Amino acid sequence: MDTTGPPPDYGDHVVLRYGGTKEMVPLIRCEQMLDMLMERARQIVQGFGNLDTRNMYLFRHEYNSPTLLFPITSASQINPGSILEIILVDRTETAVIPHVVEPESYMLPTFCDFCGELLTGFMRQGVKCKNCNRNFHKRCSNAARNSCAGTAGGSGQGSSRPPMLPPLPTTPTGIPAAPVSTPSGLPHTLIEHSYRQFTVCKVCDHLLVGLVKQGLKCRDCGVNVHRKCAMELASNCVLSENAISRVNFVDSEADQASSSDNIPLFRLPGQVGVRATEKKNLEGWMIHFILSDPERRLKHYWMMQNNAIHLYNEYSEGIGVNPNRVYRIIPLAEITSVVQNNGKSVLAKHPPHCFEIRTTTNTVFCVGEDYHAFSGGPPKKIPRSMSVRPTSNTTMWFQFIKESLQPPSRTEDNAEQALEFANLYQVLSDKTLGSGQFGTVYSAIQRHSGKEVAVKVSVISKERFSKKGSGAESMRAEVAILQQTCHPGIVCLEFMCETKDKIFVVMEKMNGDMLEMILSQELGRLNSRATKFLLVQILCALKYLHDQGIAHCDLKPENVLLSDMGSNFPQTKICDFGYARFIPESQFRKTVVGTPAYLPPEVLQRKGYNKSLDMWSVGVIIYVTLSGTFPFNEGEEISEQIQNASFMFPTEPWSEVEPLAVDLIQKLLKVEIEARMSIEKCLEHGWLKGEQLYRDLRDLEVRLNTPRYLTSPQDDVLYGPAPPR
Repeated sequence: MDTTGPPPDYGDHVVLRYGGTKEMVPLIRCEQMLDMLMERARQIVQGFGNLDTRNMYLFRHEYNSPTLLFPITSASQINPGSILEIILVDRTETAVIPHVVEPESYMLPTFCDFCGELLTGFMRQGVKCKNCNRNFHKRCSNAARNSCAGTAGGSGQGSSRPPMLPPLPTTPTGIPAAPVSTPSGLPHTLIEHSYRQFTVCKVCDHLLVGLVKQGLKCRDCGVNVHRKCAMELASNCVLSENAISRVNFVDSEADQASSSDNIPLFRLPGQVGVRATEKKNLEGWMIHFILSDPERRLKHYWMMQNNAIHLYNEYSEGIGVNPNRVYRIIPLAEITSVVQNNGKSVLAKHPPHCFEIRTTTNTVFCVGEDYHAFSGGPPKKIPRSMSVRPTSNTTMWFQFIKESLQPPSRTEDNAEQALEFANLYQVLSDKTLGSGQFGTVYSAIQRHSGKEVAVKVSVISKERFSKKGSGAESMRAEVAILQQTCHPGIVCLEFMCETKDKIFVVMEKMNGDMLEMILSQELGRLNSRATKFLLVQILCALKYLHDQGIAHCDLKPENVLLSDMGSNFPQTKICDFGYARFIPESQFRKTVVGTPAYLPPEVLQRKGYNKSLDMWSVGVIIYVTLSGTFPFNEGEEISEQIQNASFMFPTEPWSEVEPLAVDLIQKLLKVEIEARMSIEKCLEHGWLKGEQLYRDLRDLEVRLNTPRYLTSPQDDVLYGPAPPR
């Protein structure tokens, strides 16, 4: 068989994405490549229903482009590995076409095709459009959303009313909007109304019958509808110009990048930097009222951001919300519960609300309107026109808020929700404070007090911790140690909760760590005064632990928390006791612990260690704090590096450091355990003495208003009492 061109090149793949659906498609290099991709994209879209794909386009994710999405017009623009977004352009989003009207006299009763009310009078009761043949009140012909459906110069054949519902539009991601609506997406605020004139329903075009309360009328745009037809009414209410938008999800991705040089000091991987997971934020127009004031029904653009629900007065398509017009902010930490409403309406003339948001301030927000109540409940058989509708806005908000109130969980864990814990604390899942081998630390709010705390969440997974010494056991051991400690220099345990597959440990929250303070300096290191101030606090807390028979086993700047990052002399607290061990005197351990860069040779070589491993870690901490670099190169014998003084303490920056500091480091970084300086001798070292250091430490004790734990009365005699503040 004769071929007319070269054989196709089967290269790599591209990803076609439509909303939340992704499909990897082979990239076949041939003349029909773009047509093949378009055809496959069309098949993906039509899998969501009978959607119009005539206005379908492909866009390539171009992160260097200001618009992020680059339109695909030729096959040469498609590269292997590209993510191609399938976009359906909503052609219903067109400018309002004005009617061409002239006065008309009607011989038969006629209703306005916009507001549905009877055109009253004897002559010239209304106006008639020459293009679409529709009839209006004079005031309705120029209404904001009254667009002409005919063509200019049309003959106007036929005077039958056009269908009142427009075709089902699509969102920018191609998902059908709910309910069938014009592009505004703004729900109506319907109230029972008594009509003095004959009026027809906007949905079914039938007369609203009865003497009083014949139907429902929108408070804002005046549209009229039967109770039974309320669920079919398009969400196209008009408040003001440029204040309309659909409810939509906004994807936010946070990518953290870090450089890892082996010589300068840096944050070791797997300790604090946590890869952010993809998180969705919900936003859109909502109707709501406060339970204590049910008469006052409000419409605001709701947006979930920064762990709070923001209620905005204005939203413009393509621009976003007006940040200067925020009606109210409801922090998630103030929400005690979200309850679905299954009862009657608070006011008989209004439909029942969908759910309630109850807060710590005893304010109850009633959200949404349940139009099923007017029609006698939801229909038993869903019409075909409604079968492609997604979940309603109020249902999405109810589910979204309820999920946001729960502690963070991993999808693969299939964990049950810790309801008791969620009632006490609101975990801010997008504010990750740190991550270790056995858990992730989040910021959280104590509901009854509003106090910010830190919550360490550990997942009990049989797959992950199948070996001896599971993560759950490490967390329980950490809690047991914290329960036995009470010292100003050690982080305080406040609460512990354990469920079937999770452990929640609540601790006091600090404002940063020592490594962050070091790296934030212009030179990437601290001066001697600040280093000594921090070191004495660490040693005092460490001495307390050693006196209790506890070795920390993972001492490093990341695990030294600070009370104030804006101060050069903050309070320090030791945290993260996941590797801590009870080691009695004259006993040794061989279990794997800690971070290798801060561990002595006996731990790395598994020769057995005791509490003196913490003193080695202190020596490394002093070294990295004063120099901004690690003391040892990886892959070389530590003992040989220690003996090379020119390598360990180069002229830059050690020429600026006191010789006493170098002496202390050398006495701590001893390979022989017996030769390593003890914590008592370390506190008595000459570098950690001096009047200035005493003044700084005593000033901290006075600021904290705690019993003395850093200085002693003997220091007062030696240096003189501290001056009054």
